Amino acid sequence: MRNRPIGYALRRLVAACGFICAAGSVTAQAADRCDAFPWGRFIEPGPQSYSLTDRVVLGPEEYITTIVFDELAGEYAKVYLFAHWRGDCLVAVVSIGSYAFTNIARPEDVDRIYHADLYASDSHATLGFYENAPPPLDEARALALDVLTNR
Repeated sequence: MRNRPIGYALRRLVAACGFICAAGSVTAQAADRCDAFPWGRFIEPGPQSYSLTDRVVLGPEEYITTIVFDELAGEYAKVYLFAHWRGDCLVAVVSIGSYAFTNIARPEDVDRIYHADLYASDSHATLGFYENAPPPLDEARALALDVLTNR
């Protein structure tokens, strides 16, 4: 799939939070069925371009979508995002990124700090930090699948 700015393929804006999914749109009815998801600004693509790379089907109406971002840009820059969906509802997200505020206090010998975060409707957890480079996609996907399927 071609890289596109927000508003095209990643357009599942559920409730007023503005969080994302792989395709389609969600009706107001679906938004009413879903738990609130307060983490929109951390998982939206912002100025970044992205590609949807795959979908892992976990069961009927349940899947995890992998999104790979192009070069880092914006306050909440991401490298990868793994979105766990049940029907039309976003359940949780694992994001690998490098946020501007995370890099303010990095050691002098580190060019950039990357981190893995879990966002769920009722919680947030930092899963780990990486110095100078993000983990390879396969490693990040393995982490995300483990965390998202064993919550």
